[in-house]
Amino acid sequence: MKNREIINKGLYFEALRRIRLPALIVTIILSLEAILVPIAMGVSDYVDRMNALEYGYYYNPVAQSYSAAELHIMLFLVIIVAPIFAAGMFSFLNKRNASDFYHSLPHRRSTFCISSIAALVTWIFGITVVTSGLSKLFASFFPNVISVEPGSYLEYMLGCFAAAMLIAACVTLAMTITGNTLSNIIVTMMLLFFPRYVILFVVYAVAAKLPFIPMGYMHPLLSVGINIPAGLVLGSFTYYGDSSACLFDTTSQIYTLVLALIYFAAAVVLYCRRKSESAEHSAPSRMMQAVYRTVVAMAVSVPVCYVLYSNGVSNGYELFIYFVLYLIVALTYLLYELITTKRWKNLVRVLPGLVVVAILSLGLFGAMYSIETVEKSFSPDADEIEYFQLMSSAGPDAWVYDFKDYAIRETSYIKVKDEEAIKVVAEALERTIENGGSGGYYSHGYYDDAIGSMSYVEY
Repeated sequence: MKNREIINKGLYFEALRRIRLPALIVTIILSLEAILVPIAMGVSDYVDRMNALEYGYYYNPVAQSYSAAELHIMLFLVIIVAPIFAAGMFSFLNKRNASDFYHSLPHRRSTFCISSIAALVTWIFGITVVTSGLSKLFASFFPNVISVEPGSYLEYMLGCFAAAMLIAACVTLAMTITGNTLSNIIVTMMLLFFPRYVILFVVYAVAAKLPFIPMGYMHPLLSVGINIPAGLVLGSFTYYGDSSACLFDTTSQIYTLVLALIYFAAAVVLYCRRKSESAEHSAPSRMMQAVYRTVVAMAVSVPVCYVLYSNGVSNGYELFIYFVLYLIVALTYLLYELITTKRWKNLVRVLPGLVVVAILSLGLFGAMYSIETVEKSFSPDADEIEYFQLMSSAGPDAWVYDFKDYAIRETSYIKVKDEEAIKVVAEALERTIENGGSGGYYSHGYYDDAIGSMSYVEY
């Protein structure tokens, strides 16, 4: 009879040893960086002092303020190595003989999986805490040189740990529902980025048509940065704020950690149901293979839908271009099947699945138009508006480059409650909506001295 304990001590320590080599290498690298950076700053200050004495000029040492991200920048490495740790922990799932062995152990599958996940989390947490502690300790040895920003270590550690946890959870979940390295990678990318990727394009498409929607002030759940790994990668392709800001945002940290726990829980459930025969196969079943094909095809279809929704079709040439683009979507669908299964005869069998891709693409169009309709239907009267704010389109997390940017950001926190001003805003918003969101009522630009009068007002 198999043991019913949740975590087995023997399995836990065996799992720790399973990835000890890469984990120890990363620990050594990050520890050296954590120690050497403060020492280098202290040595630099000492050299400056000696030069001042030698050449007889005045030197007034003032401790510079540094954030944890500046003193321990390589902690970010834990996010990059997290998928390597997770892949190493569950690498046996890609090999039939090893998979048979681990599945035959006299322990419940849930016990083995939870023990392995606990070991994985231990390494990530330990590296994060130990190396950050070393960095802060050695920084404290040079109080005349280094002044650490209060709380910066905690929020930097939480951000990196949350991001690493989610990536590790996605890899773990992906490996329980795939059986080879290529599928591991593709499904991991799906879990990490695809939902935020779709939301990003939908929000951008609607906001581009309706410029009275302030992109930088969307609901947090619609923000790409609420998922830290997605924010760091996809945020780099946006122009609203700083993509790395999500790493220090409390809401993003909590959301990312909760999502990681959900994915880990799903991985345990699916590991318990996994068949050993799934090893070395791209998917555990035809249904899952169909899901992966469809998501890969939709990843190509989403930007095509975005362009078509934003620009429409005005002539035969554009219609032909869209036909070619959707032909590429279909080819991507078939190419994924061919690459992952290496069976030409499967291509005919999976052709009907293209209908699902077409239906999902139409559904995406429907979602965009539905959101546009809902936003256009909202036009409050002046007596229904309590206050308004003059917001920067870049949002509250945008970089501040000069006093003008600082003034715009600080002004956005002011709630204007003047009745005449609210009346102007309500009328401007109504005219903007009547013109479909543009047509001369939307004004945007850069002003050095003053802002000219304009009918468009963000709300």
